[in-house]
Amino acid sequence: MDLTIQTEKDLESIKVPPPILTLVGGPKIGKTSMASKFPSPIILWTERGAAGLKVPKLPVDGPVSDWTMLLKCVNLIRTEKHDRKTLVLDTVDIAQKLAMTHVINEKYKGDAATFEAYKQGYVPLRNEFRRLLKGLGQVRDQRNMNIVVITHQTHHKGASVHGEDYKVQGGNLEKECWEMLRDWSDQIGFAAVKIRAVDKKAQDVGGNKRYLFFDDHPGRMAGCRAGYELPPEILLDFNDYAKHMKDKLNA
Repeated sequence: MDLTIQTEKDLESIKVPPPILTLVGGPKIGKTSMASKFPSPIILWTERGAAGLKVPKLPVDGPVSDWTMLLKCVNLIRTEKHDRKTLVLDTVDIAQKLAMTHVINEKYKGDAATFEAYKQGYVPLRNEFRRLLKGLGQVRDQRNMNIVVITHQTHHKGASVHGEDYKVQGGNLEKECWEMLRDWSDQIGFAAVKIRAVDKKAQDVGGNKRYLFFDDHPGRMAGCRAGYELPPEILLDFNDYAKHMKDKLNA
């Protein structure tokens, strides 16, 4: 452990690690398409959303369908020689389902009811999820790779000390797994279109464009860690994202 007290001059040579970006949004909004434009990507796929994209994928012959294999793939990207600069996990909500199936089979002998009893199965599930985040973090730190994690959206319960509880949009994960992912990510972007209600009907007010929102809003969980700040909203487009990130991406 280096206990040197640094000066401002020492910091000039330190490069900020590549970002860990979590993309949250509804189906077919463009999350995977944007992620596929990152520098030299490889997609670790758990669903077929990237099937139409000519981008390297792992496994090569189809989405991973087993939790142990998923962790093996993450470790392979960390340890094997390759030229990839970005790891995309598409999607982490399906990955969590693989972890749940693994825990049910390995710890509860395939009995989902026992897993759910008194919510006892969620403790080992969260431990498995931590293993995934740790592995992805090691890929970033040891291979200097950008990390993009994709999740669909759902509603979470928001607690208020000033009044009634409310609903807020976030990743489609078990509550504590989502909180782990949220706290671990450098950036959380919420993919959406701009709409407003007119006569109880949704009306597009964004010119048919798709946006990525990074402002923490009462209705959605988004934001950026210090050092990875972005404007409150940008286009759901890699070039617009890269323009604001400048030299913080591994490109």
